[in-house]
Amino acid sequence: MIDRIVVVQSAAFTGSTWLCYVLASHERAFSLGNPGIAWDLFQERRAGTCRIHYQKCEFWKEVDRRNPNAESFLETIVDVSGCSTLVLYNPRHEPFLSQIADGSLAREVVRTRVIRDVRQRYASWKRRNKDKTVIDTVGGFLTSAKFQKPSDVDESGIVDLRHELLSTDRNYVVEQAASLTGLKMKDDAVCYWKYNHHPAAGNGVTHTTCRHFQNPEKQGQELDEVYLRYLEGVEKGTDFRFDDDRWESEVSEYERFVIDVVAGEMNQENGYERDSFSDEQQAEWGSRLLREGAEAGHDDWGTEFGIS
Repeated sequence: MIDRIVVVQSAAFTGSTWLCYVLASHERAFSLGNPGIAWDLFQERRAGTCRIHYQKCEFWKEVDRRNPNAESFLETIVDVSGCSTLVLYNPRHEPFLSQIADGSLAREVVRTRVIRDVRQRYASWKRRNKDKTVIDTVGGFLTSAKFQKPSDVDESGIVDLRHELLSTDRNYVVEQAASLTGLKMKDDAVCYWKYNHHPAAGNGVTHTTCRHFQNPEKQGQELDEVYLRYLEGVEKGTDFRFDDDRWESEVSEYERFVIDVVAGEMNQENGYERDSFSDEQQAEWGSRLLREGAEAGHDDWGTEFGIS
């Protein structure tokens, strides 16, 4: 039995994969990702499950050699990694949910999530989905944003971390990582690519960062200049701030309107100021949203979002 499981319960495009990597940047910690997805991918890829080292990964070769079933999968991950803290992302499938809840794997379970301005999340999503529009996010990505609730520690004991602090305050990151994992984290934990990770799933940019330094022949997705400059500053210790304000020019006024209609109230509860729109804009863009929604097969958006 290990000391602790850290469950990261964050919505997409909040920096949750990055957080999982940082939390696992310690010789006694291991980040698997979503255990259900990891299990499915392991059955398909076996020794090549790792998204950084692929077939060269000695960790997944050993997991494959032991040939676990679903019930013994997490126990095998713990045993092969030798970790005392296991980091999991959004576990939603059995038998993993029961194993986390019944205390058979760890003495303690800590839950956390990252809170981020939905407009920034949308911009990150948009860069990855250039062939889609904001309408494609309604009923899916944006609607799921409503599950990001405010508070420092809510009634479920989930510790909320602010994206604006995680992306600008190195000390905050290291302190929160130590508190969540129960481990003494080194300052260079923010340089997660210096540590050995063997993830099965998660954000492609974060995997690419590790491949950039550890397995460049399997680069795949390229890192953009903004992110490369940030990594250089973090590694040198000269700059940690990742003030990526590209979203302000990338998200149109109409897109901001749609985001506000769907998730503006929740975003405000989380501490982010809502956009304001003139009566003319509300009338024009409200009609456009209803029209485009109807064209996409959603005739109930007027009622659902209070648009007439």
